[in-house]
Amino acid sequence: MNQSPKKYSKSLPVAVIAAIALGVSYYVYSHHNSTHAPAKSEAEMGQSDKQPLRKILFNSDQRAEIQQIFLDSIREKPDLFINAMNDGVQAQQDKLRIDMEKSATEKQKELLGSSVILGSPQANIRLLAFVDPLCPHCQNFKKIALTLLQKRQDVAFYLIPIAILGPNSAVLSKAIIAASKQGEVKFATFIQKLSDKKSGVDVGKLPQLAKEALLDTTQFEKDINSDDIQKQLLSNTTLAEALKIPGVPTIFGVQNNGTLSIVPPMDINGFNQVLDNIKTDKPITEGFNPVKGNTDES
Repeated sequence: MNQSPKKYSKSLPVAVIAAIALGVSYYVYSHHNSTHAPAKSEAEMGQSDKQPLRKILFNSDQRAEIQQIFLDSIREKPDLFINAMNDGVQAQQDKLRIDMEKSATEKQKELLGSSVILGSPQANIRLLAFVDPLCPHCQNFKKIALTLLQKRQDVAFYLIPIAILGPNSAVLSKAIIAASKQGEVKFATFIQKLSDKKSGVDVGKLPQLAKEALLDTTQFEKDINSDDIQKQLLSNTTLAEALKIPGVPTIFGVQNNGTLSIVPPMDINGFNQVLDNIKTDKPITEGFNPVKGNTDES
């Protein structure tokens, strides 16, 4: 999986420092040439003047001067430096988000076709989410989804299971896909039990969970081990990589105009607001505050 925006942000200070140093370097170089050396005509330039720039730019004293100018600038105006970094991080994250939303919109049919549906397929409001069964934030998202489904019938959650947290994730992801084949009510019951903290991450309890959800356990076991579900899980992973999702859960709202927009992590009230926004064609994130840090990096 590709790096998350958090990972990208770690390299940004280096980039900012390099950019500032380059600007200072240019200043010192220009100042040095204009003060200490007369301009030469093109005809006067010898071969020594055309040697690589890195060999003639700075001597040791000039490099020390550049470093001191740079350090003094940070000490005198640290806020400018910090703001520049923050602006750079935000711009980078905005670009990643826009690119991801564009790609997801183009692949909407494929994404919806690869998902398992929690709720009614006839619901007008749709949220689509990449989830890993072992991700605690994904478990919390599924609990919120189940709670919302008890209160409103106009929404459905399209889940795309992927396995990024180890072999057990793959088994549990295949179990989710297998359970989805046995009907809306039984699938919701299975997801409820799988999301329970006491049993949700225990692969050994899958047969018992399937039985408690009233699944056909023989068919369930057969489906988990089938080539078709293995291929679907691999296809889901390929989709996640193509979209360059930063972590799980990555959630999209399907807007009425057909575009997919990223929904940041939030509590149940925030999700309820998003659903209303989609229903009334408002900006998808209008009227709520996102909850920071509720994703696991892939």
